[in-house]
Amino acid sequence: MEIREKHLNDGICLIEFKLTEKFSITFSNLGGSIVEIKFADKFNTLEPITLMPAYPLSWISHRTFAGSIIGPLAGRYDPKDTILEKNRGALHFHGGTNGYDRQLWQYNIVQTEEQAAIIFSLLDQENDLSTQVTYTLTAHCCLSMEIVGKTFCEALFNPTNHLYFNLNGDPFQTVENHTLYLNATAYFQENEQKLLTTQTPILAGSQLDFSAVVGKTLQGLKEFGGLDTTFLFGDKQEGCIIQPENGRGVHISTTLPAVVIFTFNSEQPLFNKDGRSFPNYAGITFETQYPANNLSQCRITKEQPYYSKTDFTFFLTDDKAK
Repeated sequence: MEIREKHLNDGICLIEFKLTEKFSITFSNLGGSIVEIKFADKFNTLEPITLMPAYPLSWISHRTFAGSIIGPLAGRYDPKDTILEKNRGALHFHGGTNGYDRQLWQYNIVQTEEQAAIIFSLLDQENDLSTQVTYTLTAHCCLSMEIVGKTFCEALFNPTNHLYFNLNGDPFQTVENHTLYLNATAYFQENEQKLLTTQTPILAGSQLDFSAVVGKTLQGLKEFGGLDTTFLFGDKQEGCIIQPENGRGVHISTTLPAVVIFTFNSEQPLFNKDGRSFPNYAGITFETQYPANNLSQCRITKEQPYYSKTDFTFFLTDDKAK
């Protein structure tokens, strides 16, 4: 595996892990981020399969969250009697004004014959938190993300990664031609503030039922305005997206109980190419986490630190069938 580092302005670094001529991942110490994943399709066309703004430095000034670690708390929360910052109206949102996506993380690289890992570390003195995110890439095109959160006393902690996928390799082709499998048994309804409220079972054959292992097409996203939904996993904490025409697929498995699926439901001016904004439904996220707005579930202590692992396995359908 070839590893290359590029140093930009303001202490920002890009670190590329090139597994083969057909697969590579670029990370950054800004936000502990996955900047880009390139993956060749069954026709050997190498293209980016993730979405990022046109200029990476816009992460700091515009908060796109793409590919970054969101923390200490991902999602929306009613601060109630806590000291959580209210940065989205009366709510706390995605880590506050100085969330982890805005921070420069320390990092080091560990490499063996079979795999390579980049370990990002961040000391958050304001919230009494020490966070470590380890991305490990194996020779079998599996990227694992392990997150450890520690505190000397008690803290609120529920991070995620906000990575957008588009397996077309072209952001102007939407993910409506993808299929989605999600082993979920319930979803959370939201109130007018978009706070999670009622946990509701998913009915077989309903709009939010993606339980068929072969996957269900996302062709109908326009009919209901896309997905921005917190799903609760069933007996297996897993999902999968496939682009049937070019054969690219990503299987996701996690130790976490829930996932937010968001399908880029409106144009975002920072996401553009050659002056053209990416269209609605240009990407899809798998934000694995604990359900937001449940502060009791997000509490960690010195004796009970946080640990999670999410695996992204990249494959071609032709190979998987063999």
